[in-house]
Amino acid sequence: MIEAEEAFDTRILRLSNYLNRAHKYNKPSILFALYLSEFLRTDIEKSLNTLLKEQGLLVVSVDAEEHKDLPSFFHRSIPTTLFFLCTILRKGFLKLSNF
Repeated sequence: MIEAEEAFDTRILRLSNYLNRAHKYNKPSILFALYLSEFLRTDIEKSLNTLLKEQGLLVVSVDAEEHKDLPSFFHRSIPTTLFFLCTILRKGFLKLSNF
């Protein structure tokens, strides 16, 4: 069990370091992380959110099912938001009608 906790902490730290470097060097980045468990995703989000906030970085959680037009949502939020944690991404884009 201790090994699993260490692996969890190591993975969270790795994600946090990646995002911190992207911010430090002003490199826009998209990081995708897929989870088999909703409980695991929630735990990772909480831990990552805490680590980024400790660094003074702003994080916004976005439910893509609620905000269908993600590009517009990001565009409106860019001046104040550094990181977005998106859930239900498969629902986060407007459907295009057939031409």
